Amino acid sequence: MKANQSHPPPPSSYIIRLTTLKDPEPQPFDPELALVCLDKAVETMTAEGADLQLADALEQRAEGHRLAGHPAEAAEDLRAAAARYEKQEDAVGAERVRERLAALAG
Repeated sequence: MKANQSHPPPPSSYIIRLTTLKDPEPQPFDPELALVCLDKAVETMTAEGADLQLADALEQRAEGHRLAGHPAEAAEDLRAAAARYEKQEDAVGAERVRERLAALAG
């Protein structure tokens, strides 16, 4: 994606929302369980060579790590996502991830 194009940021905890919407009584949020799905998404996008989708999956997994209290892993995934966005010339995504990384470093 070129710098003059934009797309909305991936929704926070997207996978978690999908799984809890089918539950008539939502269960307590479990970020560790969400990370299992996010790990699989990263694995799949890596195997498929889908760099932009991999960047999105890494960004989502970073959010899962943040919510689970794993700031080092969150930072690692955000750095990897930024590199993928830059490789795809997605300046908007790269900047968004850099901002999240700076906020995480606080």
